[in-house]
Amino acid sequence: MSGQALSFVGGFLAIKLLTVFLGPQAYGRFALGLTLAGLCNMFVYGPLSQAVLRLYSVCRERDELPAYFVAADRIYLVVAVAFAGLALVAGTVVWFALDFAWAAVVFAALAVGIVAGTNSYVVMVLSALRKRRAVALFQALDAWLKPLVALVLLLAVGPDAGVALLGFFLATLGVTLVQRAWPGMVRPRNLAAVSADVRRTVQRELLGYAASVGTLSAFGATSAYADRWIALAANGEHDLGVYAAMYQIANAPFVVVVGIITQLIVPVLYDRAGQATGAEALARSDRLLGRTIWIAAVLMAAIVFAAWILARPALLLLTTPEFAGRAELLAPVVFALAIFQLGQLYTLKGMYHNVPSIYFRPKAVQALALAALGLPLAMHYGLAGLVVGLNASSLLYVGAVLLANRRLSPADRVAVSPRPQP
Repeated sequence: MSGQALSFVGGFLAIKLLTVFLGPQAYGRFALGLTLAGLCNMFVYGPLSQAVLRLYSVCRERDELPAYFVAADRIYLVVAVAFAGLALVAGTVVWFALDFAWAAVVFAALAVGIVAGTNSYVVMVLSALRKRRAVALFQALDAWLKPLVALVLLLAVGPDAGVALLGFFLATLGVTLVQRAWPGMVRPRNLAAVSADVRRTVQRELLGYAASVGTLSAFGATSAYADRWIALAANGEHDLGVYAAMYQIANAPFVVVVGIITQLIVPVLYDRAGQATGAEALARSDRLLGRTIWIAAVLMAAIVFAAWILARPALLLLTTPEFAGRAELLAPVVFALAIFQLGQLYTLKGMYHNVPSIYFRPKAVQALALAALGLPLAMHYGLAGLVVGLNASSLLYVGAVLLANRRLSPADRVAVSPRPQP
């Protein structure tokens, strides 16, 4: 819990320092850069991380952990090289099409995406190993180092969004290297002796599970980042910066709550479900998930109430008066995020049942609703209209997820099944 508290404070420290040193317009560019890094996670690293966490318990039961690590290492190396090439091409195109400042944002943002995605691999393995204190410690270290390294670079170079993103890259890179070398990162010793056939089979399973999760990525990317692009298109860079800072403040408590659940509960859900072939094992996971969601709902209701009472003082404390001018929107944004995160928790059921593809329609409903409602409302009513669209899409998402979950039962057949042992 102390690690999560430190991460929470570190996230607010980042918002305070960067809003003060960058101002609304440059902070808006910085926020758009983070959306590019987030797209790397949404389309590739996020699905891979879900596969790494889910397949760990499966491969452990089958005594195939050496093949698991060899396969995962190769996949992440290929992905990193591919994204590095994409960063080079995309940054060069933006440089010639716009200017070097925007090109620097693209270069640095994709670099952040690569290193953050690679770091997620290490975090998922540590979570599967139940190294909860280590995960919390390293996440807190990352949360604090990013704004501090960015601050040093901003003081040396000046207020620039690309420079701030470079600071985030260097900080996360350092944390990733330390995590990878940490003694608690237990890996099998006989990796060189892994059978090529077993390694290829595990690799196909990792990629297959990731692809199943990744089918949701297009809609997930829209739901996660479209609001910032809508704010830019409808209201310009200044309002984008104000909205991005408010959104990050609103989202910070939920990052902590979801982080705790990911560290403490998700590995247990997967362990109880095992290879997801037994009805009783799945039923135990279902009961644990139900209790977890009730507790999370109470915590999220408290967060919404606090945002309603303390909106303006919180924004003045964490940003500047220029950002706090729209304090009335903080509580509605917090409410929309609370509803959305409850929907995300309900999707864990499909994850440990090994059928994440059932959430294709709910993700589509949420993304299309945000795009269809958010843009016209933002054009007519500014940021207030965008927030209305955000709330409507979140409510529709939860309803669609609950309908999808009605198709699941402990007796469902699953995608990853045990292979006969030789």
